[in-house]
Amino acid sequence: AVATTVSATVFVSEDPNSTAATVSWALGAFSNTSGFPVAVSFYQQRLVYGGTRSNPMTLWASLVGSFEEFDPTQLDDTTVDDSSVQLTIASRRMSATRNLTGGHQLSIGTRGGMYALDGGSSGGGITPAKNRVRLISEYDCDDVLPATVGDVLCYVQQGGRVVRGLAPGGTADVYAQPDLTL
Repeated sequence: AVATTVSATVFVSEDPNSTAATVSWALGAFSNTSGFPVAVSFYQQRLVYGGTRSNPMTLWASLVGSFEEFDPTQLDDTTVDDSSVQLTIASRRMSATRNLTGGHQLSIGTRGGMYALDGGSSGGGITPAKNRVRLISEYDCDDVLPATVGDVLCYVQQGGRVVRGLAPGGTADVYAQPDLTL
């Protein structure tokens, strides 16, 4: 049988004694229906969640320094640099997020390769208006959490047989990708 009713507790910041109805509400990004994040990390004083069953390539980053707040706007509906960030990685193929690793950039391991999130070519922190996601390796990633050794991000490829490294190359967008398997 399909449920035809729903119960909810609504907290309204206006007059608590008012009996007027409100139309302002939102369904959360995480639930039994849409799934829960498969990856989590800290990056630039933000808590970042990645990948759910219904949004496998989406990232949610909290307000700066406030790890439990994911409000996209201020109370007056404006967006500022400290506001939360939600973005979906645009890719040739839908590749579920496997892990997140914070560092100089946020490394995003997926079944389709490794991506990097940062504040863009001008540097600085990520904001709702200023962020850049780019593919840095087409080698797919396993569920094992990567480890950073010096400037090298070491991760296990899907299947668990190859350990791969991502080392910064001569320019910011070029990475050496040595096979570190012994």
